[in-house]
Amino acid sequence: MDAKIETDRQTRFPMSMELAKGANADILCLQEIEGGSQETALKKYLEKACGRIPGYDSYLLTPLNPNRKGDTVGLCVAWRSSRHNMISADCFRRGMVLQFEEIESGATFCIGNVHLPARPSAIEGRLKTLSTAIKKTESCEPIRKVSPLDGLVLITGDFNCDHNSVSAELLKTGSTRHGTIRDRNYKAKISKNTAFRMRHKYIFKDIYDETIREAAAPITVSLTGRGPGCMDHMFFALHDQYQTNINPTTSTDLRMGRRKARRLKASQRMAAANQEQILPIVVDSVLATVQPDQKDRLQTIIDGLPNVQEGFPSDHIPIGALFVPDDTFKAGNHSCFDGISDKDKHHNKNGVSANARKRRQSYTKSLVIRRRHDAILHAVAGWLTTRGAKEIIRDQPLYKWKWMEGVQRLKGKQRAPDLCCVIGVSLIIIEITVGGKPEVMRREKIKKYKDLRKVLADAPMIKEANLSVLETFAIVIDGEGNFPDATFQDLNRLAKLSSTDLNKSSEIDAKLFRNRLHKLLIEANGSGDLQS
Repeated sequence: MDAKIETDRQTRFPMSMELAKGANADILCLQEIEGGSQETALKKYLEKACGRIPGYDSYLLTPLNPNRKGDTVGLCVAWRSSRHNMISADCFRRGMVLQFEEIESGATFCIGNVHLPARPSAIEGRLKTLSTAIKKTESCEPIRKVSPLDGLVLITGDFNCDHNSVSAELLKTGSTRHGTIRDRNYKAKISKNTAFRMRHKYIFKDIYDETIREAAAPITVSLTGRGPGCMDHMFFALHDQYQTNINPTTSTDLRMGRRKARRLKASQRMAAANQEQILPIVVDSVLATVQPDQKDRLQTIIDGLPNVQEGFPSDHIPIGALFVPDDTFKAGNHSCFDGISDKDKHHNKNGVSANARKRRQSYTKSLVIRRRHDAILHAVAGWLTTRGAKEIIRDQPLYKWKWMEGVQRLKGKQRAPDLCCVIGVSLIIIEITVGGKPEVMRREKIKKYKDLRKVLADAPMIKEANLSVLETFAIVIDGEGNFPDATFQDLNRLAKLSSTDLNKSSEIDAKLFRNRLHKLLIEANGSGDLQS
C-alpha cells in the first residue's frame, strides 16, 4: 500500500496538478488533496508555472475534518495574489467557504468548496454538509457594489451525487422535502425541523444547464469497475437574489390565518424557483469534460479512470466556468445589487402610516449597521487566518464552544462573542462594534466578557491544550471609520501575537491593517450601501 501511495505522489499527483492548472482558472478548487508532510510538495506544484500559464502563489488547505487530529487529506483553494485578495475564510467538516476581492474591479464574491459524503445512502449527510456551506455563504455579503460580479456566490466540488439529486434540488429551489425522500434507490427520513433549518434564500443555477449538459458534461467521474457518472458540479447565485423574488408576508396574509399564510408563502417560493431569473452576470463559457466527436477519448473515459497512459491521472475530470457581466442587463430591472437606500427611494408611501414608515426606517438602519459590522468581522477573520490563526469560532453562543466542555455553572451561556481563535499558545476573544460612542461601547464590550478569562483558564479543554487566555480584544470604530487609541493598541497586540516576520514591526502591520479597515468603511459609505 505504501508503494502505491508513493507511486501516486510521484506520478498521478503532479499530472493532476498540471491538468488542473492547464485551464488557467483565476480560482482553483481542489478536493482529496493530501496535506500534512506533503504540504510542501503541494505548495511547490501550485507555484510552478504550466508552460506560459503562471502558477498560484496563494492557497488555503484544510483537512476534510478539521477537528480530527492527524487527518491530512482535505480540500484546497488556490489563487494568484496579483489578481485576488482573500477577505475571509471559514473551514468546517467536508467544506470551506472563502470570500475574495478582485483587485482590478474591487468586486467581492464568495466560493464554497465541498466534498460531500460518498456513501450512496448518506442522503441526509450530503444535505446537511451542503446546507452548512450555503448558510456560511449568507454571511459573506458584498462589501461594495461596484461591479455586476459583486455578490456572486459559487458552490462547487465533489457532490457524490448527480445533478438531479435531492442535494441539487436543495440548491435550485432553496428547500428540501421532509418525510421519506429517495435518491438513487436509497431512502432517508428527513424531519420537518431538519428540512426547515436547511431552507435558504438563494435560487442557484447549474453552470451546465439542461441545454448543454448532455453535450458538454454528461460525465465528470469514471471509476474503474463502477462505470461513468456525473458527480462534480458548480452552481451559482447572487447574494440578494432571493429578496427580489419572494413577497414578504403582509398584514392581509396574517388576517387570513397562519396556516393559509404559510401555504401562500410556500407557493410564492416555488413560483420564484421555477421562474426565469434575471441576473447581471452570465456564464460565458464552460469547461467541457467530454467531446462526443472524439470517440476514442470518450471510450477511454467510459472504460474507467484513472488512466495515466492516456492522460487521465485522476478518476475525476475538471469542470469550470467563465463568469462575465451581462451587457444586456438593465439597471431598471430588479437588480440584486441595488442598495437598501435605493429600494427605499422607489417605495410608495401612499397609504402607509407614519409608524410603519418609522419601523421600516429603523429596520433599514439596523440592517446597514449589521452589514458594516459583518464587513469588518470578515476582514479581521481573514487577516488573522492568513497569519496562522486556528480553531476559529465566529458568532457562536458560549455553550456551543468546545472549550467550554466540562465547565460548570457558566453564567450567560447565550453570549456569543464575534470571534474566537487560537494564535500560537494563546486563546483570543474579539468583539467588534461599528458606530455609536467608541469609548462607551468599548467599556461595555470588555465588561460583558470580563468573567470569561477566569472561567476559561480553569476549563479542562484549555488546560489539556496548554493554552493561555488573554483579555478580550475590543475593536471599536466610529461611523466615520476612525479608530480610538485603545482600538489601535489592540490591533497592535494582535499583530504582535500573530507576526510571521520577526524583522517586521508589528506596529507597521497594525497601521497597514487599520488603514485597510478605514478604506473599507469609507468606500462602502461612498457607494451609498452602508450609509446610516
